[in-house]
Amino acid sequence: MQKGARQCIEYYWNYVNSDKYKEEKIKRKAEQEKATHDSAREENT
Repeated sequence: MQKGARQCIEYYWNYVNSDKYKEEKIKRKAEQEKATHDSAREENT
């Protein structure tokens, strides 16, 4: 069990430190900001 947990943690840390994760995080943040902006605009109309 310990070996499997260690592998999961190592996988997680490698993924979080990867460029792919950073790109996805930036993309999700931009999409969230756009959705928030769009919903605020709809409320004002």
